[in-house]
Amino acid sequence: MPRFLLHIAISMTLLLTQGCMDLTIQEYETLTIGLDEKNELEISTYPAGYPEKEFHIPFLYKASRTPDEVYFQVFIKDRERYGPNHHIDSIHIESFSYRFPADEPTVLFSNYEDNFWMQGSPQYESEHLPPIPWNEHWYLQVRISMKVNGVAYTVDERLHATTRKSITPLLLYFL
Repeated sequence: MPRFLLHIAISMTLLLTQGCMDLTIQEYETLTIGLDEKNELEISTYPAGYPEKEFHIPFLYKASRTPDEVYFQVFIKDRERYGPNHHIDSIHIESFSYRFPADEPTVLFSNYEDNFWMQGSPQYESEHLPPIPWNEHWYLQVRISMKVNGVAYTVDERLHATTRKSITPLLLYFL
Protein backbone atom coordinates (compact mmCIF):
# COMPACT_ATOMS: atom_id res chain seq x y z
CA MET A 1 0.00 0.00 0.00
CA PRO A 2 2.79 2.56 0.70
CA ARG A 3 4.05 2.06 -2.87
CA PHE A 4 0.60 2.99 -4.19
CA LEU A 5 0.58 6.17 -2.06
CA LEU A 6 4.08 7.02 -3.33
CA HIS A 7 2.83 6.80 -6.93
CA ILE A 8 -0.11 9.06 -6.11
CA ALA A 9 2.20 11.58 -4.38
CA ILE A 10 4.60 11.64 -7.35
CA SER A 11 1.72 11.99 -9.82
CA MET A 12 0.18 14.84 -7.84
CA THR A 13 3.53 16.61 -7.55
CA LEU A 14 4.12 16.37 -11.30
CA LEU A 15 0.60 17.53 -12.05
CA LEU A 16 0.76 20.51 -9.69
CA THR A 17 4.27 21.64 -10.65
CA GLN A 18 3.98 21.39 -14.41
CA GLY A 19 3.87 24.47 -16.58
CA CYS A 20 0.99 25.81 -18.60
CA MET A 21 0.22 27.06 -22.07
CA ASP A 22 -1.72 30.31 -22.44
CA LEU A 23 -3.45 30.50 -25.85
CA THR A 24 -5.17 33.63 -27.17
CA ILE A 25 -7.48 33.25 -30.18
CA GLN A 26 -8.33 36.48 -32.01
CA GLU A 27 -11.56 36.64 -34.01
CA TYR A 28 -14.71 38.64 -34.64
CA GLU A 29 -18.02 37.83 -32.94
CA THR A 30 -20.16 35.05 -34.38
CA LEU A 31 -23.49 36.17 -35.80
CA THR A 32 -26.41 33.72 -35.64
CA ILE A 33 -29.80 34.75 -37.02
CA GLY A 34 -32.90 32.59 -37.34
CA LEU A 35 -34.26 32.56 -40.88
CA ASP A 36 -37.36 30.44 -40.33
CA GLU A 37 -38.48 27.73 -37.90
CA LYS A 38 -35.99 25.21 -39.33
CA ASN A 39 -32.97 27.18 -40.62
CA GLU A 40 -30.52 29.73 -39.25
CA LEU A 41 -27.67 31.74 -40.70
CA GLU A 42 -24.29 31.67 -38.95
CA ILE A 43 -21.45 33.99 -39.97
CA SER A 44 -18.21 33.42 -38.09
CA THR A 45 -14.48 33.97 -38.37
CA TYR A 46 -11.52 31.78 -37.59
CA PRO A 47 -7.76 32.49 -37.38
CA ALA A 48 -5.94 32.71 -40.71
CA GLY A 49 -2.95 30.82 -39.32
CA TYR A 50 -1.56 28.77 -36.48
CA PRO A 51 -0.78 30.39 -33.12
CA GLU A 52 2.64 31.97 -32.85
CA LYS A 53 4.79 31.78 -29.74
CA GLU A 54 4.99 35.10 -27.90
CA PHE A 55 6.75 34.11 -24.72
CA HIS A 56 8.31 30.91 -23.48
CA ILE A 57 9.96 29.65 -20.31
CA PRO A 58 10.94 26.02 -20.97
CA PHE A 59 8.83 23.51 -19.01
CA LEU A 60 7.02 26.30 -17.12
CA TYR A 61 5.10 28.64 -19.41
CA LYS A 62 4.30 29.16 -23.07
CA ALA A 63 2.13 32.00 -24.40
CA SER A 64 0.84 31.85 -27.98
CA ARG A 65 -1.46 34.09 -29.98
CA THR A 66 -3.16 33.59 -33.33
CA PRO A 67 -2.21 35.98 -36.17
CA ASP A 68 -3.90 39.37 -36.55
CA GLU A 69 -5.85 38.04 -39.55
CA VAL A 70 -9.01 35.97 -39.89
CA TYR A 71 -11.08 34.14 -42.50
CA PHE A 72 -14.87 34.03 -42.79
CA GLN A 73 -17.30 31.11 -42.74
CA VAL A 74 -20.93 31.39 -43.85
CA PHE A 75 -23.29 28.55 -42.94
CA ILE A 76 -27.04 28.15 -43.37
CA LYS A 77 -27.71 25.33 -40.96
CA ASP A 78 -30.42 23.25 -39.38
CA ARG A 79 -31.60 24.89 -36.14
CA GLU A 80 -32.11 21.54 -34.41
CA ARG A 81 -29.04 19.45 -35.19
CA TYR A 82 -25.59 19.37 -36.75
CA GLY A 83 -24.85 17.73 -40.05
CA PRO A 84 -26.49 18.04 -43.46
CA ASN A 85 -29.37 20.49 -43.68
CA HIS A 86 -32.38 18.67 -45.16
CA HIS A 87 -34.61 21.74 -44.84
CA ILE A 88 -33.16 23.56 -47.85
CA ASP A 89 -34.82 22.99 -51.21
CA SER A 90 -33.12 25.94 -52.92
CA ILE A 91 -30.50 28.47 -51.95
CA HIS A 92 -28.94 31.38 -53.78
CA ILE A 93 -26.53 33.73 -52.01
CA GLU A 94 -26.54 36.82 -54.19
CA SER A 95 -23.60 38.44 -52.38
CA PHE A 96 -21.62 38.44 -49.16
CA SER A 97 -19.49 41.45 -48.27
CA TYR A 98 -17.76 43.10 -45.34
CA ARG A 99 -16.39 46.54 -44.66
CA PHE A 100 -14.51 48.43 -42.01
CA PRO A 101 -16.17 51.66 -40.78
CA ALA A 102 -14.28 54.06 -43.07
CA ASP A 103 -13.96 51.74 -46.09
CA GLU A 104 -16.03 50.70 -49.06
CA PRO A 105 -17.52 47.17 -48.97
CA THR A 106 -15.39 44.24 -50.15
CA VAL A 107 -17.42 41.51 -51.85
CA LEU A 108 -16.02 38.10 -50.91
CA PHE A 109 -18.35 36.02 -53.08
CA SER A 110 -21.54 36.25 -55.11
CA ASN A 111 -23.97 33.98 -56.97
CA TYR A 112 -23.26 31.01 -54.71
CA GLU A 113 -25.68 28.10 -54.44
CA ASP A 114 -24.63 26.06 -51.44
CA ASN A 115 -25.36 26.38 -47.72
CA PHE A 116 -21.70 26.47 -46.60
CA TRP A 117 -18.77 28.67 -47.67
CA MET A 118 -15.32 28.84 -46.11
CA GLN A 119 -12.70 31.44 -46.97
CA GLY A 120 -9.15 30.14 -47.27
CA SER A 121 -10.27 26.68 -48.43
CA PRO A 122 -9.79 25.78 -52.11
CA GLN A 123 -12.81 23.50 -51.82
CA TYR A 124 -15.11 26.52 -51.33
CA GLU A 125 -13.41 29.43 -53.04
CA SER A 126 -11.94 29.44 -56.53
CA GLU A 127 -9.59 32.37 -55.96
CA HIS A 128 -7.32 32.85 -52.97
CA LEU A 129 -8.82 35.78 -51.09
CA PRO A 130 -6.56 37.63 -48.66
CA PRO A 131 -7.34 37.30 -44.94
CA ILE A 132 -9.24 40.04 -43.15
CA PRO A 133 -7.19 42.14 -40.70
CA TRP A 134 -8.03 41.79 -37.01
CA ASN A 135 -7.68 44.63 -34.54
CA GLU A 136 -9.07 44.63 -31.01
CA HIS A 137 -10.47 48.16 -31.49
CA TRP A 138 -12.26 47.48 -34.79
CA TYR A 139 -15.55 46.06 -35.92
CA LEU A 140 -16.70 44.72 -39.27
CA GLN A 141 -19.98 45.46 -40.99
CA VAL A 142 -21.14 42.32 -42.83
CA ARG A 143 -23.90 42.18 -45.42
CA ILE A 144 -25.43 39.13 -47.05
CA SER A 145 -28.27 39.03 -49.57
CA MET A 146 -29.78 35.62 -50.30
CA LYS A 147 -32.83 33.54 -51.06
CA VAL A 148 -33.50 30.40 -49.04
CA ASN A 149 -36.39 28.22 -50.20
CA GLY A 150 -37.63 31.12 -52.33
CA VAL A 151 -37.71 33.66 -49.47
CA ALA A 152 -35.43 36.71 -49.77
CA TYR A 153 -33.26 37.74 -46.80
CA THR A 154 -30.86 40.64 -46.34
CA VAL A 155 -28.72 40.81 -43.23
CA ASP A 156 -26.59 43.86 -42.44
CA GLU A 157 -24.91 43.53 -39.03
CA ARG A 158 -21.85 44.62 -37.06
CA LEU A 159 -19.30 42.09 -35.72
CA HIS A 160 -16.98 43.34 -32.97
CA ALA A 161 -13.44 42.10 -32.45
CA THR A 162 -13.06 39.65 -29.59
CA THR A 163 -10.55 37.26 -28.06
CA ARG A 164 -10.84 33.87 -26.42
CA LYS A 165 -8.25 32.63 -23.94
CA SER A 166 -7.53 29.14 -22.73
CA ILE A 167 -4.93 27.91 -20.29
CA THR A 168 -3.86 24.29 -20.63
CA PRO A 169 -1.22 22.33 -18.70
CA LEU A 170 1.84 21.93 -20.92
CA LEU A 171 1.84 18.20 -20.30
CA LEU A 172 -1.64 17.89 -21.86
CA TYR A 173 -0.65 20.20 -24.73
CA PHE A 174 2.21 17.92 -25.74
CA LEU A 175 0.12 14.75 -25.46
